[in-house]
Amino acid sequence: MCTPRSKENIDFNLTKKEVVITSKRCIQNVNSLLSCAKLLGDNDDTRQYAAGLYLYAVEEYGKAQLLKQLLKQTGGKIPGWIFGRGDSRISNAHNAKINEGFKNLPDECQILSVGVKMEINTNEKTQTFKIGRKQKVSPLGFATGNFVDTSSGSRVELDFKTAFFYIDWDDENRIPSSRIAVEKTQLYKIIRLFEEKIVRVRWDSDPRHFNPIIDWLRARRSTWLSYEPTKVVCSGCVI
Repeated sequence: MCTPRSKENIDFNLTKKEVVITSKRCIQNVNSLLSCAKLLGDNDDTRQYAAGLYLYAVEEYGKAQLLKQLLKQTGGKIPGWIFGRGDSRISNAHNAKINEGFKNLPDECQILSVGVKMEINTNEKTQTFKIGRKQKVSPLGFATGNFVDTSSGSRVELDFKTAFFYIDWDDENRIPSSRIAVEKTQLYKIIRLFEEKIVRVRWDSDPRHFNPIIDWLRARRSTWLSYEPTKVVCSGCVI
């Protein structure tokens, strides 16, 4: 577990029950974020926001995993950075939780091709746009549409979580940053893989004590489309 540095030492002493309840709420929040991401991902104009929500879900999942680890290691002493408290809350605490989330998800959940959305292009020359540290696209002069870097192994970068939502400044091209294009098929694939993983996650050695997905599945039994409820195995229990 990577522990971000913080000048302000804030710890929370939680009981086992409080850690369990908090972790359960994290998983419920993950499901809600992924549901919203699927709704936004269907529209080309809002797909980049869906990708942003996906990364927020990964961070929340990482928080749940860290709480589970800390319960075993410390008995309930939770450092403040887990909840974004202290000087570490701006960047590395978020990244630590995202990394922990991806660490507990299939490797494919990190693969997402992105690019730029050119709605208006008055430049007659080819321009190269960098997206993050590794991905880039080069639309031809006057070309419009979505230009996505589909090179194999395009991994989601941590900075994308905010980049999907905000306008930045592209100093190389001397223009505001273009809207980010996201490959739809890949986005829905990694969301599906994420959902399949959390349905089967094991949160406690005693499934009767804490199983956040059991309640979630039972509450949505009538609308569950992807699985047969009588065949879903979760934390050693058959629903």
